[in-house]
Parts: sequence; structure tokens; C-alpha cells
Amino acid sequence: AMGYLEGCHFYQNKLSNVVIGKGCAPTLFSCKISNALMAGFYVNDGGGGLIENCDIWGNSVAGIQCQRKGNPRVRHCRISLNQRYGVLVAEHGEGSFEHCQIFDNARAGVTINQQSRPSFSRCQIFDNHGEGVEISDQSTGEFLDCEIFNNENSNVGMKDKSATLFRRCQVHDGHQEGIRLTAGAEGLFHQCTIYSNSKPGMVVTQAKPVIQGCKFYSGMENGVKLLNGSDSQFIDCAFTSHGGTAVMVTEKAQARFERCDISQNLGIGIHVDDNSSPTLQSCTINRNGGVGFMCTKGGAPRMVDGEINENTDGGLLVSAQGKGRWENVSIIGSGGPGILIEDGGSPVLRQVRVTPLINKQAPSSMTAEEEMASRITSPGSPSARICRFLLIARLSL
Repeated sequence: AMGYLEGCHFYQNKLSNVVIGKGCAPTLFSCKISNALMAGFYVNDGGGGLIENCDIWGNSVAGIQCQRKGNPRVRHCRISLNQRYGVLVAEHGEGSFEHCQIFDNARAGVTINQQSRPSFSRCQIFDNHGEGVEISDQSTGEFLDCEIFNNENSNVGMKDKSATLFRRCQVHDGHQEGIRLTAGAEGLFHQCTIYSNSKPGMVVTQAKPVIQGCKFYSGMENGVKLLNGSDSQFIDCAFTSHGGTAVMVTEKAQARFERCDISQNLGIGIHVDDNSSPTLQSCTINRNGGVGFMCTKGGAPRMVDGEINENTDGGLLVSAQGKGRWENVSIIGSGGPGILIEDGGSPVLRQVRVTPLINKQAPSSMTAEEEMASRITSPGSPSARICRFLLIARLSL
């Protein structure tokens, strides 16, 4: 069944206002769909069709609900004020949403669960009273060139081994986290911008996302916070202008950072804590308001072929039984100590070069242990002798 409906108003039906089932693919253009006791549109059992330039509001369950291979094409629609979800895609549901505005719904703007795989392109998802987008139950799908902002919970939440693709999306001004990934989520974020969220731009807990070519900036707290055994990959990413520590890795988290830039944040550049063990390859940590790189409480990072330059409170601080390895790293012009080891810290340093800012343009012969000694207030004190011994011993390995 095909059919064409234009300029119609469907409202206050006891079930869903419009049901599209198996073998049906109607076109609805410039229609109003409101105040159903179930969904505005219920598309199931392989139903499809085109829904274009429609206003969908005030429905009890969802503005549009897609289930069991329901696969409509939805274009230029406004989906708002629904009593639960703007869009609900469940039970292997599909659907293609283009240039839609999904806003001011009582719960999430978009909910995707039960191994569903819709696609959203150039949509705006904002002002919802739960998450902007919530994804669970091994769902996939994709969001391309979407803007997700100003939602009351996380702008994006993903869990349960879901692996959704976000490409060239803007995620900003959330009341909570920009993106929260938990419970084995494996999403891919490519060339996205995550900024101005009230809590960290991204929080990862027991999840394994891949983040490539993304920019995190102007968050009120952390840029990213990696927790509780998470294992994330960040490739060619930038973290800048955050109010707190730009990158926080804690609770036995692992991560890999490749060619990332962590610069000009108000607090610490990166803090590795609580037996976490990230790897940083060819990264720069520059001009942060705190220490460039802090390692504490059994943290054991590895940094290879990088720079830690012009950080206000010092280049590298290893304390409180922090460990880790730094290889072929340059530390230039720190406001505090280039390297400070204290309180049981025991790093391994190989080919680490420390250069004062005034000599930045000229090669420096200052070794790591000489830089450390030059920063000790009382060179003859036991703590000074211990620090110099640790540096010399580690550099000689």
C-alpha cells in the first residue's frame, strides 16, 4: 500500500495516530500528528514510507516509534513535547531521519535500544528533559552532521556494547556530560566537536570507544574523564580551554593517545591516577595553567616522542607512589620545576631533555637531573639528595 496524504491533522486517537505496517509505504506531507494515547507514528514489521515537513507533538509514548524493521524516511519534521520520547527505535528498528528538529520532549530526544540501527543526518536534538540521545542493547546506527545540545541529562549516553557512529557532530552546552559511555559501549566518534558542557565533555566507564579527529574545548570541568577499567583510543584529538584537568585517567583505566594536543587548559594537562596505565605517542602538552603531566597513586603511564612545554606549575610531577615511563620527551620552559619527583614516586626517564624557556631557541645541555637539582630549594636536604639519586638512577637504566 502506498498512498499520499497532505495537510491532514491526526489527533487524540486512543492508540497511535498513524500506524504503518508490513508492505505499507505511504507519503505524508505537511501533516500534524498530535496527542495520541500511544505514538504519533508507529512504524513496524518492515513498514516504511516518507514522512516530510510534519509537526509531531504531545503524544503519550513517542512522536515516532519504529520497531521490528520499521524503516520510514523522515525529513524536515519537528518532533516535540511528547510525554516520553521524541523518537523511539526498538526491537531491531531502523528509520532514516534527515534535517529534523527533536526538542522539548519529557525524556530523551532519541532512544535507540534492542539492537536497532537508525540513521540521523543533519538533525538538531536539543532542550529535551532527559538525554539528548540514549543508546543501549547492542544497537548501532549512525549520526552524521548532527547538533546535540542543551539537554538536561547527558547530551549522548551509550551503553550495553552498543557501537553507534557519530561523524562531524557537535555536542555542546549539556547540563551534564557531553557524552557518557558505559557498560562496554564501543562507539566511534569521528571529527566531532564537544564543547561548553557543564560536566566533562566525555566520561568513559568500562567502555571501549574510538575517538578520532575530535576537538574538546571550553568545558567547565574536564575535557575527558576515563574511569573504572575503560580502554579508550584517542587519535589526532585536541583538548583545550577547560576549566579543570583536561584529561583525567583514573580507577585502573587504560587508554591510548596518538598525536593528541593537550594545551591551554586552566588546570592540569593530564593526570594519571589510581593504577591507571595510558600510553601517549607523539603528543604535546603545552601551556596549561597547572602541571603539564601529573602521575600519582600507582599510575603507570608511558609517554613516547612528545613535548611538555611552558606549563605554569611545572612540566612533570610524579608523586604518591606514581610510576610510569617517559621516553624521548622534551620539557621546555615550565613555570615550576621541569621535573619533580616526591613522596615515593619512581618514574623511568629515558632521553628526557629539559630546557629553560630563555634558551628555547638554542640546544640545551641540561640533563633531567641537573634541572631537578636546580629547582630544589635546599640542595643539601635529604629530600633533594633522594630526588637527584632517583633521577640519576633511572636515567642510567
